[in-house]
Amino acid sequence: MVAFLMQNLKFVHPAVQVEHSAEAGFSLSAKSLIAKGTCLIEEYPFIRWVSAELPGSTYNPARIAAQTILLFNKENEEWLTGWFEATDDGVNWNKGIIEEARYKSASRPPWKALYPRDDEIETIPEARRLEAAELVKSHLPNANSQLIAEAVELYFDLQCNAFPSGLLHFISNCNHSCDPNSRVDEFTSETNSNPRDVEYRLTTMADIAPGEPILISYLHTASNTTALPLEYRTAAARQRHLSRTYFFDCQCKRCRNAEGESVRCPGCSVGAVNWITRLCGACGIEVDEKKWDRIEERVTQLSRQTVDCVNSLEPRKIPGKLAGNDLKRVVDLKKRALGWVHETHWICEVLDECIAK
Repeated sequence: MVAFLMQNLKFVHPAVQVEHSAEAGFSLSAKSLIAKGTCLIEEYPFIRWVSAELPGSTYNPARIAAQTILLFNKENEEWLTGWFEATDDGVNWNKGIIEEARYKSASRPPWKALYPRDDEIETIPEARRLEAAELVKSHLPNANSQLIAEAVELYFDLQCNAFPSGLLHFISNCNHSCDPNSRVDEFTSETNSNPRDVEYRLTTMADIAPGEPILISYLHTASNTTALPLEYRTAAARQRHLSRTYFFDCQCKRCRNAEGESVRCPGCSVGAVNWITRLCGACGIEVDEKKWDRIEERVTQLSRQTVDCVNSLEPRKIPGKLAGNDLKRVVDLKKRALGWVHETHWICEVLDECIAK
């Protein structure tokens, strides 16, 4: 098993280490100082499909789980180990850097090392497990209960770990932050005839001190984009998605403090009121519940209007600045927003980006 996994690992930086804790499971951290812009891991997927972001994608987690289970049980691991070319040309293995003890048996399916593991499946709501079972059953006619259970586990492994074009082992160890210090990029050659045509690269976006975790955002797709997607600019929206998809509540600083969501103080009119505590950082007053309900309603409306406005501009984007009715629409929306939100709010940030283009 280790040999199979290592052949999918093109490069790993010597400062990367794998850690484990009861709270966070497996994770990656820095063994020594890692500078911003450092490539940490380059890896090929061990199960691959046409990118879920491209037209004609073959990505269907229930079908992939079912087919994988059937192939693995039929041929043990031969179909996996024979999938890639047996060549070491130009490959830096850096063997011994990644903890290999987590893969204890060559007869163990490779996805068993990913979250959620056998004992963690039970923590997923029963309704979700029953829903997944029905989905995989449609691709596993006449399968016994053991096969169905294995396929359901892999289904959730895919849900929690899949990148647009495949399933990875080592990069999947990265935990999430809404304010990540690293990102994952996908690189694809002009042809997709060989699974090695798709490669994933983990790169730092900030200096990482010794002992600090290497964190990526589960809210981004594999691209060079570092800004949060519009639909996840609020902590509440991020928590809903992460809880539904990955079964955890994010405790990052950005979510705990609702950063970028401060509203204008109705008392002093200049201070920023924290979205969670309802306290103004300038005058110290706490906004009462009645006023807060009105603020919350209005800011929610403005958030929707901002998303709709920006999305409507996307198809018409051309080099240069906005002009005419488009520019007026954005400027007017920002003026209305500033009557309710602080200038540090994400709505202002997004609209300023549109005006500056």
